[in-house]
Amino acid sequence: MNSYCNEVLLHDISLEHQMRSQVDIETLVESIQLTGIVTPLIVEKASEHDYILIDGHRRYEALQLLGITSVQCLIYPITSAGNRLLRQLLLGLNSKSLTKNTMIQLIVNWLDAAQEEKDAQLKRLYLTNKVKGKPSDQWIRNLNVHQDLKNFLIHNYRENKIEVETLQVVATVSALPGFRELDNRVKLKVVEILVNEF
Repeated sequence: MNSYCNEVLLHDISLEHQMRSQVDIETLVESIQLTGIVTPLIVEKASEHDYILIDGHRRYEALQLLGITSVQCLIYPITSAGNRLLRQLLLGLNSKSLTKNTMIQLIVNWLDAAQEEKDAQLKRLYLTNKVKGKPSDQWIRNLNVHQDLKNFLIHNYRENKIEVETLQVVATVSALPGFRELDNRVKLKVVEILVNEF
């Protein structure tokens, strides 16, 4: 994963999760006034003016209190909420600076994000494998066409040669008046053309 350092405006950085209580922030403010920021913040770049803070929550808060408008950041490309939380967890483990409660909260947040991503992925998979509200294989089996045509569609669908969108076109065409009256060889030829064209 390519990362680089660059100056980022503080108002372009957003906090996805508040990671720990900002205890002793005054000491950090004094330290920054004396020495500046020694360690850059770690962010993921979502877009040109949109960064998500991964590490450096206390430094971020201290910089805001000081009225500082930009900061040096280590910038990673955007990933996912689960990956960001995992990175925060690993950074916290390496620095040994996390309290037990913060560690537990990070793990809970990470598990929640992972479950949300899994649910979203399953939902996308479920939606893309449905035609007219039914699973694609089941929809094909229920088509009122000759078995050879069903076998052709199922085979090509399972071989990833037919997209769900193509099946939806086939569904529309097969529902047209007169399609059922066509000879089975003609129906098969029509569907082959649709599969090749779409």
